[in-house]
Amino acid sequence: MISRIDAINEIGTFRKQPPVDFFPLTLIHGPNGSGKSTLADIFRSLQENDSDIILKRKRIDVSARSGQPEVELSFLEEAASQRQVVRFGEGRWRRSEGDWVFEIFDTRFQMDCSRPFLGKERFVFHARDIFQFIAGRKFWDVRVNSDYSFSSGDMKTLAISGFFSCLRNRKQDDSLQRTIAVLDDPVSGLDDNRAGQVLQYLWRVAMSCRQTIILSHQRQFLANIRDKAISENTPFAMLRIDEQNGQSVIRVEAYEPSLKTTVSSDHEASRITEPISHGSWIQMVCLANSRKYGGRCIAGKEIAEDGKFAGRWLRPVSQEDWGTLSVRCITLQDGATPNLLDILTVPIQGRNPKHCQQENAVVDQTRAWRRKGSLPSDRLPALTDDVEALWINGWDSRHGLNDRIPQDVAESRVRSSLLFIQPAELRICVEEFVNSPLKVRVKFHFKNVEYGLTVTDPMVEFAYSQKPLGEYPVTQKDVYLCVSLGEPFEGYCYKLAAGFVNLAV
Repeated sequence: MISRIDAINEIGTFRKQPPVDFFPLTLIHGPNGSGKSTLADIFRSLQENDSDIILKRKRIDVSARSGQPEVELSFLEEAASQRQVVRFGEGRWRRSEGDWVFEIFDTRFQMDCSRPFLGKERFVFHARDIFQFIAGRKFWDVRVNSDYSFSSGDMKTLAISGFFSCLRNRKQDDSLQRTIAVLDDPVSGLDDNRAGQVLQYLWRVAMSCRQTIILSHQRQFLANIRDKAISENTPFAMLRIDEQNGQSVIRVEAYEPSLKTTVSSDHEASRITEPISHGSWIQMVCLANSRKYGGRCIAGKEIAEDGKFAGRWLRPVSQEDWGTLSVRCITLQDGATPNLLDILTVPIQGRNPKHCQQENAVVDQTRAWRRKGSLPSDRLPALTDDVEALWINGWDSRHGLNDRIPQDVAESRVRSSLLFIQPAELRICVEEFVNSPLKVRVKFHFKNVEYGLTVTDPMVEFAYSQKPLGEYPVTQKDVYLCVSLGEPFEGYCYKLAAGFVNLAV
């Protein structure tokens, strides 16, 4: 890994960069034009041993150059536990072979990812399931002609999906632990929902790399990663690029505890200080936090103020199409997002039943959700629903089993679209079929009936999507499952595995 930048002289806007230490996770904030892309170019030049990437990098004020381009980097070799110094000078790199490799997400990588639309298919096939995870919708086109028009957000999403696909391939060939991942503005141009999904994928994949270096002009995105690192006790460096008189310098960032709206014990943020009126806040235990059309779907069972289970299901929804909740909407007052078994207090405007989803309630997005604690696992048996089947059986999708109900049957006979059960003979399946993205499905028995459902729990879906195709039995005996009946799609309501409680991934 890169342990220190010892010097960057006369490259881009860097003239005399003093030494600055890097960590396994290094976050670098800088405004546009400050030198972030210059850093990415230095790393790419080293990886490809291409001096022209540095030598042809233009400076606005060439006359101000007082010397030749120079770089000095210190690497910490994992095997030998000693430093190796790599230098660039006199127009070339001086380096010996190290135990590291780079994967770099930059402008060059994004341009490379655009080539599938001109007939080349380097990333599309392997990245499309990641695209679906981030964008919340399917990417079916493997061969797209050059006349097809994509939004800039879709193109950026495809590019970052391709990058994560490269990291996944390195994990499969056991080289991920030698990889230095460099990401230059990975969420620029993405909305909050997609940026949140990128952060989640980034944390689970890139954190397995030897080192991850993230450069961004978006302070909030870096703050979210930094706060995640703090909560996970992950060592990190928070740096910034200062620009003054046309010169850039990387310095250590003196950061506050959080860049988000903070809430202390004796003072709450203005948007949650109003008194709690009767019926406007509902307390629930979170049993599902699943993906839904680029956002999230949260569901759980209500809890009375005395801590007793009320037994009623609650699915907070927004007023957007499909009721999807954005990451911003579900962000708690401490800046985190809900976890399964969290006891939440949710601001509700009113009930909003739709189709067979009678539990829906519209949230008040002007007030932050609150977390009051976590439900002990020994109370889970009392939460299970006493039912003989997952609603009505007998209808299978192409690759599922008892996994859907015709819309007219569901709307006439189903009165609750959520169930909490303890399944038997649980297996997680990683499948891939022709002209369809990689799919994670769960198979299990409940009351002597077998089911095969699509997994929408993002943590489980992501963890198993990194594994080779196959079926993985779950030997744990204390796993519980929240099953949701989705909104109508092409004439059917699908049963979805929305939340796995106690499943180790």
